[in-house]
Amino acid sequence: MIPDKIATASLNENNFIELTFLRENVTLNIDEVIVGWEKAQKLSPDKKISVLLKTGKWTLLDSEARNYVMNELKTWPNVAIVVDNIGQRIMGQVVINLTGKSNRLKIFNNETKAKEWLIKKVSTSKSSTKKCSNAATKSKKT
Repeated sequence: MIPDKIATASLNENNFIELTFLRENVTLNIDEVIVGWEKAQKLSPDKKISVLLKTGKWTLLDSEARNYVMNELKTWPNVAIVVDNIGQRIMGQVVINLTGKSNRLKIFNNETKAKEWLIKKVSTSKSSTKKCSNAATKSKKT
C-alpha cells in the first residue's frame, strides 16, 4: 500500500483542506481510509479547518472504514463530501444521519457547489467568532 496512491491532502487558497481519495472502483478498507485522514490531520492537527472530501469514482467503504469515517466526520468543523454515484450518496447520507451533524456535513455531486458551501460556512464561522470576540470586549469595558 503506497500512501501517495491512496489519497492526497492539501490546504487550498480558501483555507480549507482538500482531501482526495484516488483509488477508483474499489471498496476501501480501514487502513486506506486512515492514510487519507492522517494526511488531513497533518495539515490541521487540532482539526479546526473545514474539509472538502472528494471520493474516488465508484468507490465504497467496508464496514470498519465506514465506522472510522463516521468518527472522523464528527471531529472536523465542516465537511463537504463530493460523491460520484447514487451508492456513495446513499452511504454518505446514512453516515451523516448517524453522526447527527447534518448542519456541518453535506453531500454534493458537484465540486464547485461543495466549495461554495464550504466558503460560506468558513466565512460565517469567522464572522460569528468576530461577533463573540466583540461582545466579550464590550462586556469587559462595562
